[in-house]
This record gives sequence, structure tokens and C-alpha cells, in this order.
Amino acid sequence: MNQSYPKKHKGIFISVIVPVFNEEKIVAQTMSEIVSYLNKQTYTWELLIVDDGSTDKTLMIAKKNQKTTNNKNIKIIELTHEGKGWAIKNGMLASTGLLKFMCDADLSMPIHNLQNFINNFNSKSEIIIGSRTQQNSQRHGESIFRQIRSKVFNIIVRSILPIPYKDTQCGFKCFTKDAAEKLFHLQQLKGFSFDVEILFLANKLGIKINELPITWEHKEQSQVSSIKDSLKMLIDVFKIRISHKNYSDQK
Repeated sequence: MNQSYPKKHKGIFISVIVPVFNEEKIVAQTMSEIVSYLNKQTYTWELLIVDDGSTDKTLMIAKKNQKTTNNKNIKIIELTHEGKGWAIKNGMLASTGLLKFMCDADLSMPIHNLQNFINNFNSKSEIIIGSRTQQNSQRHGESIFRQIRSKVFNIIVRSILPIPYKDTQCGFKCFTKDAAEKLFHLQQLKGFSFDVEILFLANKLGIKINELPITWEHKEQSQVSSIKDSLKMLIDVFKIRISHKNYSDQK
């Protein structure tokens, strides 16, 4: 691990950012699992639950869990509903960790795998992205249809935008503080396609990215609509090329 990321320092070592939208069935368990894991570590941490305007009891449950544990490391951000990208952007810019880890609320990747991300930071990486397509990755419980849809989407993305990554949409990514502040200030998309925009910008700005194979289990709680959201995401890919034309034209 790069010595520039010491586990012991005066501030927060790592921020874990979890976007939530209508996750009343799982938010308490997710918070408990993450806090239980982080409490066992030697480094300093903070957990940001970013509520994207939930219309169910998600926010109430999250606040109750925060109060019950009386844990000052847990922060809750309340937003109007704009999309996952909007929630992640707000969480990234509000957090203070030397490393900033975005984490899906369903914990489709077990939280203890966070250590693998931390261990892979070195002089050649400013972002570590979880990948379900890398050699040694494992992908469980996902239908063939969803796997094909994911592959087709990434093929289209890479044909339109100059980014080499085969799994742009994995919800587990870790950024250095500097990289996060550069990228998320530039982010324009508020929906599910924000990952593509962030990786596109990182690639064009010369920010160093490494892919990490992960173990991932499909969870039925996914908020992605198979048809509607997939079409919107494709439209967003073209928006990225247009809105960041200056970056697209760079060689």
C-alpha cells in the first residue's frame, strides 16, 4: 500500500458512501454490517448514508439506527430525488476521507472486501474499480439475460467513448481524495450512467485507474429498471460525449 495513505493520521482515513432510495427493507442491516466491520479496523472512518429522496421509511430507519448506535462516525445526508449519481456526487463532496469508497446499499459485494481495495492503492493508482468481468472475479445469482445486457451496454459504451473498462457499472469503487474532488465537481449526470461519465473524465485527465476482480452476488433489491433505465443510460452515454466535447477531442 502506498505510504501516502497511512491508516493512522489525524483525520478520517476512509469514507464509505452508501446511496439509498426506498431501501427500507435493507438499510438497517446494511448499516449494521458496515459499522460492525469498520469498528474492527485500526484506521479512522466515516459512513455517509445519502438518501436520494426516499418515499418509504428508509430515512426514518437510517436515523433511528444512527441514534440507537450513538455513533458519531455515521452521517446522514437528505436530498430531493434526482438519481444515484446525484447521491454519490453529494456524498463524495461532503466526505473527508483520504480514500472515498462508494458502496451499493445491497452489499452485493461483502463489505470485508473493502480491504482488497485499500491494499491495491499504490503509486500507479488513484482509483480502484471493482470488476465482475476480470479474471478471478466471481458473479453469482445473476440471470443470463442480465449478464448479456450488461456486456452489450459496455460494448456500446466503449464503442462511443474512449474508455477501456469492461465493467463500468459495478457499484463498488474507491477514489483518492484528490481524484474524487477533481472528478465529482465535473460530474453532470445524476442517474445511473454517472459511473461512465466519471471513468471517461478520469481517463481523459490522466487519472490512474486499476481494476480489481471482486466476488459479487446479484440481489433482487436492485433499483434499476431493465428496459426504461437501460435506454436512458444509452442516451446518457451520447450526452457524455457531447457535454464533455473538449475532453473527447483530446488525443
